[in-house]
Amino acid sequence: MTEKSGPHELRRLPVIAVADGLLGLVGSALRRPLALTESILRQLIREDSERPKFDIYPGATEHVDESFTAPPDPRTSVRSMVQEMLERSVRQSPAQAETANYKRLLLALVPDEVRIINALADGRPRPIIHVGIGSPGSVDRRLLNYATTIGTDAGIRLPRAVTSYVQHLETLGLVDIGPEDDSLREQYEILETYEEIEAADKSATADSIIGKLKMKSEKHIKRSITLSELGRALWNAADPDTYDYQVPDQRDEPTPDHR
Repeated sequence: MTEKSGPHELRRLPVIAVADGLLGLVGSALRRPLALTESILRQLIREDSERPKFDIYPGATEHVDESFTAPPDPRTSVRSMVQEMLERSVRQSPAQAETANYKRLLLALVPDEVRIINALADGRPRPIIHVGIGSPGSVDRRLLNYATTIGTDAGIRLPRAVTSYVQHLETLGLVDIGPEDDSLREQYEILETYEEIEAADKSATADSIIGKLKMKSEKHIKRSITLSELGRALWNAADPDTYDYQVPDQRDEPTPDHR
Protein backbone atom coordinates (compact mmCIF):
# COMPACT_ATOMS: atom_id res chain seq x y z
CA MET A 1 0.00 0.00 0.00
CA THR A 2 1.48 3.33 -1.14
CA GLU A 3 1.92 5.99 1.50
CA LYS A 4 0.66 9.44 0.56
CA SER A 5 2.55 12.47 1.62
CA GLY A 6 0.61 15.04 3.47
CA PRO A 7 0.55 18.78 2.80
CA HIS A 8 2.66 19.37 5.90
CA GLU A 9 5.69 17.91 4.11
CA LEU A 10 5.67 20.81 1.56
CA ARG A 11 6.15 23.40 4.24
CA ARG A 12 9.64 24.67 5.08
CA LEU A 13 11.03 24.00 8.44
CA PRO A 14 11.03 27.09 10.68
CA VAL A 15 14.84 27.16 11.00
CA ILE A 16 15.39 27.13 7.22
CA ALA A 17 12.77 29.79 6.70
CA VAL A 18 14.44 32.07 9.25
CA ALA A 19 17.86 31.52 7.62
CA ASP A 20 16.47 32.39 4.17
CA GLY A 21 15.00 35.54 5.60
CA LEU A 22 18.27 36.61 7.15
CA LEU A 23 20.18 35.95 3.90
CA GLY A 24 17.69 38.05 2.02
CA LEU A 25 18.16 40.94 4.42
CA VAL A 26 21.95 40.63 4.32
CA GLY A 27 21.96 40.49 0.50
CA SER A 28 19.81 43.59 0.30
CA ALA A 29 22.05 45.39 2.76
CA LEU A 30 25.15 44.45 0.76
CA ARG A 31 23.69 45.35 -2.62
CA ARG A 32 22.97 48.90 -1.55
CA PRO A 33 26.60 49.83 -0.61
CA LEU A 34 27.81 48.09 -3.75
CA ALA A 35 25.43 50.12 -5.86
CA LEU A 36 26.62 53.29 -4.16
CA THR A 37 30.26 52.32 -4.72
CA GLU A 38 29.61 51.66 -8.40
CA SER A 39 27.92 55.03 -8.73
CA ILE A 40 30.88 56.78 -7.14
CA LEU A 41 33.35 54.94 -9.36
CA ARG A 42 31.40 55.90 -12.48
CA GLN A 43 31.66 59.54 -11.43
CA LEU A 44 35.39 59.27 -10.79
CA ILE A 45 36.23 57.30 -13.93
CA ARG A 46 35.17 59.70 -16.65
CA GLU A 47 36.35 60.12 -20.21
CA ASP A 48 39.83 61.60 -20.66
CA SER A 49 38.35 64.70 -22.23
CA GLU A 50 36.33 65.37 -19.09
CA ARG A 51 39.18 64.89 -16.66
CA PRO A 52 41.12 67.88 -15.41
CA LYS A 53 44.72 67.87 -16.61
CA PHE A 54 47.34 67.67 -13.88
CA ASP A 55 51.08 67.59 -14.57
CA ILE A 56 53.41 66.55 -11.78
CA TYR A 57 56.31 68.16 -13.69
CA PRO A 58 55.63 71.93 -13.76
CA GLY A 59 58.34 72.52 -16.32
CA ALA A 60 56.77 70.10 -18.79
CA THR A 61 53.99 72.57 -19.59
CA GLU A 62 56.48 75.20 -20.65
CA HIS A 63 57.29 73.74 -24.07
CA VAL A 64 58.88 76.89 -25.45
CA ASP A 65 61.05 77.49 -22.38
CA GLU A 66 64.43 75.93 -23.12
CA SER A 67 65.75 76.92 -19.70
CA PHE A 68 64.78 73.45 -18.48
CA THR A 69 67.17 71.78 -20.94
CA ALA A 70 69.87 74.42 -21.52
CA PRO A 71 73.18 74.33 -19.61
CA PRO A 72 73.40 76.70 -16.63
CA ASP A 73 74.63 80.22 -17.27
CA PRO A 74 78.44 80.14 -16.73
CA ARG A 75 78.45 83.91 -16.10
CA THR A 76 76.82 83.39 -12.72
CA SER A 77 78.55 82.22 -9.55
CA VAL A 78 79.21 78.55 -8.85
CA ARG A 79 76.65 78.65 -6.04
CA SER A 80 74.02 80.16 -8.35
CA MET A 81 74.68 77.54 -11.02
CA VAL A 82 74.20 74.70 -8.54
CA GLN A 83 71.05 76.28 -7.10
CA GLU A 84 69.62 76.73 -10.60
CA MET A 85 70.27 73.11 -11.53
CA LEU A 86 68.77 71.80 -8.29
CA GLU A 87 65.63 73.87 -8.75
CA ARG A 88 65.37 72.78 -12.37
CA SER A 89 65.73 69.12 -11.41
CA VAL A 90 62.52 69.36 -9.37
CA ARG A 91 60.48 71.01 -12.12
CA GLN A 92 61.71 69.33 -15.30
CA SER A 93 60.06 66.27 -16.81
CA PRO A 94 61.94 63.05 -17.63
CA ALA A 95 61.86 64.01 -21.33
CA GLN A 96 63.42 67.39 -20.54
CA ALA A 97 66.09 65.71 -18.41
CA GLU A 98 66.91 63.43 -21.35
CA THR A 99 67.15 66.41 -23.71
CA ALA A 100 69.45 68.19 -21.24
CA ASN A 101 71.71 65.12 -21.22
CA TYR A 102 71.84 65.06 -25.03
CA LYS A 103 72.77 68.74 -25.11
CA ARG A 104 75.53 68.13 -22.58
CA LEU A 105 76.97 65.39 -24.79
CA LEU A 106 76.75 67.49 -27.96
CA LEU A 107 78.51 70.39 -26.26
CA ALA A 108 81.41 68.04 -25.51
CA LEU A 109 81.84 67.14 -29.20
CA VAL A 110 83.62 68.79 -32.12
CA PRO A 111 82.11 68.73 -35.64
CA ASP A 112 84.40 65.91 -36.84
CA GLU A 113 83.17 63.70 -33.99
CA VAL A 114 79.57 64.37 -34.97
CA ARG A 115 80.44 63.26 -38.50
CA ILE A 116 81.75 59.98 -37.08
CA ILE A 117 78.48 59.42 -35.20
CA ASN A 118 76.58 60.25 -38.38
CA ALA A 119 78.60 57.68 -40.37
CA LEU A 120 78.15 54.97 -37.71
CA ALA A 121 74.40 55.60 -37.63
CA ASP A 122 74.02 53.29 -40.64
CA GLY A 123 74.54 50.39 -38.21
CA ARG A 124 77.58 48.89 -39.94
CA PRO A 125 80.64 48.08 -37.79
CA ARG A 126 84.01 49.52 -38.82
CA PRO A 127 87.48 48.05 -38.20
CA ILE A 128 89.87 49.25 -35.53
CA ILE A 129 93.50 48.21 -35.08
CA HIS A 130 95.75 48.87 -32.10
CA VAL A 131 99.46 48.42 -32.80
CA GLY A 132 101.67 47.12 -30.02
CA ILE A 133 104.93 45.36 -29.39
CA GLY A 134 105.51 42.23 -27.38
CA SER A 135 106.74 38.69 -27.09
CA PRO A 136 104.69 35.79 -28.51
CA GLY A 137 101.27 35.68 -26.90
CA SER A 138 101.47 39.05 -25.18
CA VAL A 139 101.55 42.79 -25.81
CA ASP A 140 103.96 44.69 -23.62
CA ARG A 141 103.43 48.17 -25.00
CA ARG A 142 100.99 49.99 -27.26
CA LEU A 143 102.43 52.21 -30.00
CA LEU A 144 99.16 53.21 -31.68
CA ASN A 145 95.56 53.10 -30.50
CA TYR A 146 92.22 53.37 -32.33
CA ALA A 147 93.47 53.37 -35.92
CA THR A 148 90.30 52.98 -37.99
CA THR A 149 88.69 53.57 -41.36
CA ILE A 150 85.70 55.40 -39.87
CA GLY A 151 87.47 58.73 -40.31
CA THR A 152 87.68 58.12 -44.04
CA ASP A 153 84.06 56.96 -44.24
CA ALA A 154 82.91 60.02 -42.31
CA GLY A 155 85.04 62.44 -44.29
CA ILE A 156 86.44 64.17 -41.24
CA ARG A 157 88.51 67.28 -41.84
CA LEU A 158 91.40 66.45 -39.50
CA PRO A 159 92.47 62.86 -40.25
CA ARG A 160 95.41 62.87 -37.84
CA ALA A 161 92.98 63.38 -34.97
CA VAL A 162 90.75 60.39 -35.74
CA THR A 163 92.33 58.20 -33.04
CA SER A 164 91.71 60.83 -30.34
CA TYR A 165 88.17 61.38 -31.67
CA VAL A 166 87.33 57.70 -31.31
CA GLN A 167 88.88 57.50 -27.86
CA HIS A 168 86.87 60.54 -26.76
CA LEU A 169 83.62 59.10 -28.14
CA GLU A 170 84.28 55.87 -26.25
CA THR A 171 84.94 57.82 -23.05
CA LEU A 172 81.58 59.58 -23.45
CA GLY A 173 79.87 56.22 -23.95
CA LEU A 174 78.70 57.07 -27.48
CA VAL A 175 80.53 54.21 -29.23
CA ASP A 176 81.30 50.61 -28.34
CA ILE A 177 84.66 49.00 -29.10
CA GLY A 178 83.97 45.32 -29.69
CA PRO A 179 85.98 42.25 -30.67
CA GLU A 180 87.38 41.55 -34.13
CA ASP A 181 84.64 41.20 -36.76
CA ASP A 182 85.36 38.44 -39.29
CA SER A 183 83.08 40.11 -41.85
CA LEU A 184 85.53 43.05 -42.00
CA ARG A 185 88.53 41.04 -43.22
CA GLU A 186 89.05 43.12 -46.36
CA GLN A 187 88.65 46.36 -44.43
CA TYR A 188 91.28 45.25 -41.91
CA GLU A 189 93.65 44.66 -44.84
CA ILE A 190 92.92 48.12 -46.20
CA LEU A 191 93.40 49.65 -42.76
CA GLU A 192 96.82 48.00 -42.42
CA THR A 193 98.00 50.05 -45.41
CA TYR A 194 97.27 53.35 -43.66
CA GLU A 195 100.34 55.50 -43.08
CA GLU A 196 99.89 55.68 -39.32
CA ILE A 197 99.86 51.89 -38.97
CA GLU A 198 102.85 51.44 -41.26
CA ALA A 199 104.74 54.05 -39.23
CA ALA A 200 103.81 52.27 -35.99
CA ASP A 201 104.97 48.95 -37.47
CA LYS A 202 108.36 50.44 -38.35
CA SER A 203 108.69 51.89 -34.88
CA ALA A 204 107.78 48.53 -33.35
CA THR A 205 110.36 46.74 -35.50
CA ALA A 206 113.09 49.20 -34.49
CA ASP A 207 112.20 48.94 -30.80
CA SER A 208 112.14 45.14 -30.85
CA ILE A 209 115.74 44.73 -32.04
CA ILE A 210 118.38 44.56 -29.33
CA GLY A 211 121.81 44.36 -30.86
CA LYS A 212 121.33 42.01 -33.79
CA LEU A 213 118.56 39.97 -32.22
CA LYS A 214 114.87 40.62 -32.68
CA MET A 215 113.54 39.92 -29.20
CA LYS A 216 109.95 41.06 -29.79
CA SER A 217 107.60 41.71 -32.69
CA GLU A 218 104.83 44.12 -33.66
CA LYS A 219 101.29 43.07 -32.86
CA HIS A 220 98.05 44.10 -34.55
CA ILE A 221 95.16 43.97 -32.10
CA LYS A 222 91.98 43.96 -34.20
CA ARG A 223 88.75 45.37 -32.87
CA SER A 224 85.51 46.86 -34.24
CA ILE A 225 83.57 50.04 -33.56
CA THR A 226 79.80 50.62 -33.52
CA LEU A 227 77.43 53.14 -32.02
CA SER A 228 76.50 52.39 -28.43
CA GLU A 229 72.91 52.33 -27.19
CA LEU A 230 73.38 55.89 -25.91
CA GLY A 231 74.90 56.94 -29.22
CA ARG A 232 71.92 55.54 -31.15
CA ALA A 233 69.46 57.24 -28.80
CA LEU A 234 71.26 60.56 -29.19
CA TRP A 235 71.28 60.32 -32.97
CA ASN A 236 67.64 59.24 -33.14
CA ALA A 237 66.73 62.33 -31.13
CA ALA A 238 68.99 64.72 -33.02
CA ASP A 239 69.30 63.37 -36.57
CA PRO A 240 68.94 66.33 -38.96
CA ASP A 241 67.43 64.22 -41.74
CA THR A 242 67.34 67.21 -44.10
CA TYR A 243 71.13 67.53 -44.03
CA ASP A 244 72.89 66.80 -47.35
CA TYR A 245 75.68 64.53 -46.13
CA GLN A 246 78.82 64.72 -48.26
CA VAL A 247 82.10 62.85 -47.86
CA PRO A 248 85.36 64.09 -49.41
CA ASP A 249 87.10 61.68 -51.77
CA GLN A 250 90.51 61.87 -50.13
CA ARG A 251 92.10 61.55 -46.70
CA ASP A 252 94.44 64.50 -47.16
CA GLU A 253 94.06 67.33 -44.71
CA PRO A 254 92.61 70.57 -46.12
CA THR A 255 95.04 73.22 -47.28
CA PRO A 256 94.91 76.24 -44.95
CA ASP A 257 93.34 79.30 -46.47
CA HIS A 258 95.74 82.21 -45.84
CA ARG A 259 93.59 84.85 -47.47
